Amino acid sequence: MPGIPLLEWPVINLRHTVTHYLTQRQTFTSIGAEPGDLRLVVRAWLTLRAPDRYLYRVHLESDISLPGQAPIKTYATEGEALGSSVRWVTASDQEPIAEATSQALQQLATQIEADRGLLIKGTRP
Repeated sequence: MPGIPLLEWPVINLRHTVTHYLTQRQTFTSIGAEPGDLRLVVRAWLTLRAPDRYLYRVHLESDISLPGQAPIKTYATEGEALGSSVRWVTASDQEPIAEATSQALQQLATQIEADRGLLIKGTRP
C-alpha cells in the first residue's frame, strides 16, 4: 500500500503511557522510577499490517517481580486499531497506536488487579 515506511514509536512515549495509565487507574498504590516492593517490566511490540486499511497491533509481555528475583507472574496482552488507508505522515500513526496500546494496557491492568492477592502474598516474607 502507498505511504511512508518509517513507523515512529519512541520508547519514552510508551514509558509515559504505561506510567500514566496505571497511575490514573490506580492499579498500584504508587508508581515511580525508584525501587519499590514490586517491579513491573513491560516489553512491547508494534506491528503494522496493510490489508485494505492499516492495522496497528500492540503486543505487551509483562513481568511482575520482587526486585532482583524471578517473576511472580508473567502477562501477555494485545490491542489493535485500524488506521487510515494511506499513511501520509507519521503523525497519522499516533492515534491508532495510542488506541491499540490503551486496549493492551486495559487488559494488563485487569489481569494484574485480578491477581492482587497473589501479588500481595508474593511481597510478604
